Amino acid sequence: MKAKLPRWVGLSGVLGLLRVGCALGATWLQDPQSTGRPELTASAGGSRPSLPLQVDGLFPELALPAVLPAPVAEQGISALVTWADRLWAVGYSESGPEGRGLFEINPQLQLSKNPASLPEPGRHGNRWVHPESAQAFIGPYVIDARGAVRVIDGLKDQPLAATARHLTQPSTWVYHLTASGSLFETHVGSLETRKLAELTDVLKLPPGAGLNVTAACTAQKRLIVTVDSVHGKDQVATRSTGRLLQWDGSAWSVVRENAFLDVNAPVEPGTPSEVPLYAVGRDKASTLLEVLDQGIWWRYRLPRGGTGPNRGTSFESMTVRPIHQGQVLLDSAGLFFDLAGTGPAAETWTVSPIARHSRSRPDLTFWRGLLVLAGQPEDGALGLSQPNFWWLNPEKLGLCGKPQGWGAVWWDDLVDEKSVSDPFLMTGFDQKVLHLTHDGKDVASFTIEVDFLGTGTWKTYASIQVFPGVYAHHEFPQGYSAHWVRLKCDTPGRATAMFIYR
Repeated sequence: MKAKLPRWVGLSGVLGLLRVGCALGATWLQDPQSTGRPELTASAGGSRPSLPLQVDGLFPELALPAVLPAPVAEQGISALVTWADRLWAVGYSESGPEGRGLFEINPQLQLSKNPASLPEPGRHGNRWVHPESAQAFIGPYVIDARGAVRVIDGLKDQPLAATARHLTQPSTWVYHLTASGSLFETHVGSLETRKLAELTDVLKLPPGAGLNVTAACTAQKRLIVTVDSVHGKDQVATRSTGRLLQWDGSAWSVVRENAFLDVNAPVEPGTPSEVPLYAVGRDKASTLLEVLDQGIWWRYRLPRGGTGPNRGTSFESMTVRPIHQGQVLLDSAGLFFDLAGTGPAAETWTVSPIARHSRSRPDLTFWRGLLVLAGQPEDGALGLSQPNFWWLNPEKLGLCGKPQGWGAVWWDDLVDEKSVSDPFLMTGFDQKVLHLTHDGKDVASFTIEVDFLGTGTWKTYASIQVFPGVYAHHEFPQGYSAHWVRLKCDTPGRATAMFIYR
């Protein structure tokens, strides 16, 4: 029996369906057993079921339900996890219960809301699979290997930001962190919860102050926590920077005082516990990448592909996810990067830009041979607010857009004759320009150094003389590249050094 398309699907819809064959690797046109991609099984009568309509990797039928009429309120998908042969998602909505709770998609690409879903509008960003108990933790829900769902009663009223491996009792307990900074441990069997710490106390914040925890991950015998912001009573007027924190089970310490949005490590059953850990954040100059490798923190900067959070919420999400075959994907500020699953302590290490895109994705995962990205939060201002999923063949990720970006190693920052900038990514982009200025009292010499081997070995490329208060720039030759670039300045003052890649 042939699948019938609705009458309103005209030429544009047919062309969209044809394009999907490229985006999804012609999922339903190939043998599912040979591709490992979502299978559409036959009905009891032996005929194939109707295919859900899709355009460029988007299935309208899989959009989360919305309220009618649609109010101007945010609705979105905050977390994804693949488990029990299904894709699970946590939806949140400020307007009504329809888009809230735990949703699941089966191999036949059918969306349903799990009966255990809670009506509360909590926005949960945690998702993690506990290998010893064969359970997935997402939001306040616990899913066993058969797909049965339980609710953690002690945390169901908390906006959960992260679930992570326990440092001392990993087979029976896990950590949960709330968005407001409460650290709990949860028993994987009884689901008993016990509070361990408040990060507001750890950071010794004044009364009335708060913070926003975004993620956490355990690796190399420590718990790493990312904090997007620390704020006073007035969250807008006195908003300050975030933190990257680490805890060894007894003492807390601050790795860096900047806004960090995600942290992850490609830790899977059977993999070494010393695999690199990646934390991604931002400041006004560029994207920040902190790498924990063999117990040492390494600091890097990456370009941005968009305007960032300075213009609304376009790129507030930054996501680090292990996907498949050792690949670690970073989705940050409008650019996809391949982190290679290794670190700077290796013989050679670099980061490769894959593509530029124009949408913020709160989460992404890998399921049945496809990359699945959670839909961008929507506010309903243009009609129904219905977040959806984007399905993409990972081999086609580079087709999203040519890598382009910008970023600074110094942005009106104080420098002196001993200043050395963080390494800034250079490889994978075509046209490269460096823009320079400073306000020192003397002519400043900016020395450009490059690491063209990816080994941490630096060689001088050139020195540029810049007069005080005068603008200068350098255009790198067409085709020139190195893995990393950094700058030195020999004159005290405030300096700006901006790279723009096309």
